[in-house]
Amino acid sequence: MDPMLSRRLPAVAALLLALGGCAAGSGGSPSSSTAAPTTSSADGDQSAPRATPSEDRTLSPSAPARPSGDGLRPEPEDAFEDQPDAYEEDCQQGEGTEVLTCEYGATDADTTVALVGDSKALQWISAFDEIGRDHDWRIVTMTRSTCTWADAYVSSDQRPDTECWQWGQKTKDELVQMGPDLVATSFGHNMASREPTSTEFSREGLVDGLVSIWDELGDAGIPVAALSDTPNSGEIESIPECVADHRDDPDACTIENSEGIGTPPMRDAVQEVPSATLIDLTDVICPDGTCRPVFGDVLIQRDGSHVTDTFVREVAPALEAPLAELLEPRS
Repeated sequence: MDPMLSRRLPAVAALLLALGGCAAGSGGSPSSSTAAPTTSSADGDQSAPRATPSEDRTLSPSAPARPSGDGLRPEPEDAFEDQPDAYEEDCQQGEGTEVLTCEYGATDADTTVALVGDSKALQWISAFDEIGRDHDWRIVTMTRSTCTWADAYVSSDQRPDTECWQWGQKTKDELVQMGPDLVATSFGHNMASREPTSTEFSREGLVDGLVSIWDELGDAGIPVAALSDTPNSGEIESIPECVADHRDDPDACTIENSEGIGTPPMRDAVQEVPSATLIDLTDVICPDGTCRPVFGDVLIQRDGSHVTDTFVREVAPALEAPLAELLEPRS
């Protein structure tokens, strides 16, 4: 089977694979996306940094050691194209209500993690792929552009996006049928409406929609992990262009606001859903609340609010820690 086509499994086929109804491993990753980065500390320790659980069901990992090297990866002019291979593999939906699934990690594994949401979720797929291979987890993606996965209507041209809502409901139904061990989700919205005909978008509406759909999964025995949103570049129109103009002083391109707009509603919703956890990556991207444009020799942002795939691969150990905490708890 063509490895590129094998990514694009319909949801039913993905379920059959999980049950052993299809040939094991047929959804494997193309060789171009299987290389895992090496991230090690200064003394050579390659262990993942520990996540610190708090009473409010938040796991807050720290960044691994900063990589060092000559130059900058990627070069600023190449930053926008520094995206995960999943885009070339057509694993990000742009429209429609049908649910497209792709498989990564250890595709014949017994443990399944579903990565669900919009481009803010898919930007982490290279880390999930690497971590899934290391831990023997099957990773299934269900992502759609500008579509927050919630029982609520986000705005599309100031109107409720009914197609996104329909996609989200079908995604929920597929997840309940699939029964993954964990659903990881992220998004870049901060307001929504609970009514398909209302343009009264609010943070409360989005929180209520998140609680509704996460509760349904919790009732089915499926926990949810919300990955904090990545920050917007604010008044800086383009971080890569800014860095190109300030190579001798990249800190001139520091972002003031360290929290993505989707993070506050995630945090509020997690407090209302016992089966949900927030994986707060803020300190990974913006240590001590300061969002510098580079991480060692790695450019962090590729556009207004997404991080580069190179950065995602470098900080994969930071994401590995909380995922392992949730999927492989110590006895």
